[in-house]
Amino acid sequence: MLSGWALAPAVAQEEAVEEVVVTGSFIRQSPEDAPVPIEVVNSEDLFNVGNPSVVELVKTLGVSSGVDGETNQFQSNGLEGTANVNLRGLGAGRNLVLLNGRRNVWSPYPISEQQQLFVDINMIPAVALDRVELLKDGAAATYGSDAISGVVNFITRWDFEGLEMAGSFKDISGSDGDADFGLMWGGSSGATNIVTSFGYVRRTELPAKDRDWAIQPYNYNGNTRGYTGIGNPGSFLALPGTTGAADLIAAGAALQTSVTGSSTLSADNYLTISPGVVWGSISDPRCDDFVGSHASSVNLCRYSYVYFDNLIEEETRQNFFTELTHEFSDSAVLSAELLYARAEVPNWKSSPSYPPQTLFDLRPDTGRFVPSYHPGLVAMAGIHAEFAPYANPACAVAGSSDTTCDALLFYGRPFGASGPAEEGTREHDTTRIALGLEGTLDVGLDYNLSALWTEANGETSTNDTIAENWALALCGFGGSDCAGNALGANGCQFYNPFGRMIKLGVCHSF
Repeated sequence: MLSGWALAPAVAQEEAVEEVVVTGSFIRQSPEDAPVPIEVVNSEDLFNVGNPSVVELVKTLGVSSGVDGETNQFQSNGLEGTANVNLRGLGAGRNLVLLNGRRNVWSPYPISEQQQLFVDINMIPAVALDRVELLKDGAAATYGSDAISGVVNFITRWDFEGLEMAGSFKDISGSDGDADFGLMWGGSSGATNIVTSFGYVRRTELPAKDRDWAIQPYNYNGNTRGYTGIGNPGSFLALPGTTGAADLIAAGAALQTSVTGSSTLSADNYLTISPGVVWGSISDPRCDDFVGSHASSVNLCRYSYVYFDNLIEEETRQNFFTELTHEFSDSAVLSAELLYARAEVPNWKSSPSYPPQTLFDLRPDTGRFVPSYHPGLVAMAGIHAEFAPYANPACAVAGSSDTTCDALLFYGRPFGASGPAEEGTREHDTTRIALGLEGTLDVGLDYNLSALWTEANGETSTNDTIAENWALALCGFGGSDCAGNALGANGCQFYNPFGRMIKLGVCHSF
């Protein structure tokens, strides 16, 4: 086989070109002439729909799907105080969000389920918006991989002159209502124009318990969601050395074999059986008194954690935006922008506590063991016969690591049906400074030069339980000031796992 190059003289040819398709172009053109689907929502459209907030506007777009913008934990993906754009349901990290044609910094916390970073649109100054341009097709060739599902460009009223105020109040039964206020001023002096705006939004708390449809009985229409089987009041499992109790490790291995087909426990002697199966357990006698008749056939005490949640969290948002433009000539315009936005959710509420990572923990330092001398167990034994074999007020220990008196293993969470709700905080702020120079050269070429500095910060706080401290408090050595080996003295306190809530000086600081 032979191969080679063949050379031929160049021949001038002229062919008519009927159509040229350019993918990924920055050439200026009107939305009507663009070869991609573009939707424009202008200020008149916004006025006709009641000047909605930015997130409410995004939700009304037909191409928008799966937007996070509510403050309650069930509709926020843990991102209370922020909001995002999600075009065609591909994810908030798959579309590009611009402000006056320039990029924005990502919010510091990603969407947990998708691990996608996104731009927080709550920082957009709603009162200053002139229009929203929406590219509803992939634009990765022009903008990069963060524009796979499209682009949303928020454009402000840079040439506004005068004073404008807007506000609204919504009266919501069960809360103190929602309010928003916007103020904008603009003025010009020859070739220079400056516009300044301020926006304020306040939402007040609306508890889930104030809506009948939000709290339904257990198994209502076959629905058991919103109820947990890892409750408080909880359940108790007998330990070795107590009357009628088998060896804990052997019994646990036997149970695991019947459920999973394997008798192998974890390296730390954890029971790796599925949640909802508790062998040989005693359900707290006050279970039904606290949560109704929801005790299951395997002695689990269920309760609804939704009762402690909010449908709307208390939230405040402020943003300040200033834009300055100066026309050097018809072909050269300088622009400068300053934006600061802040959002706060000061009393985010959730279930009273979270279940432990290891539900059946047999380790002496983190296992929830109830000793026979526990005042709550002694009191329960005098009222309920099923606890009598495990109570021994005379049992004594040499210190917090002495397991001699361990009698029961507690299955449940630190706080539950008796509340109170878990509280946390969410804070977010964004700062943005942008400079730009654009125009047209004498040869007819457009240019656009810009410099951008932007920063987003977030801070969240949520309480949780330290397993080691919980274990110490069950044995009477709880509290940050606990010293020595004297139970109930020198700052040492008991954690009470029993539903009767007998006053024991319960330690709540874990």
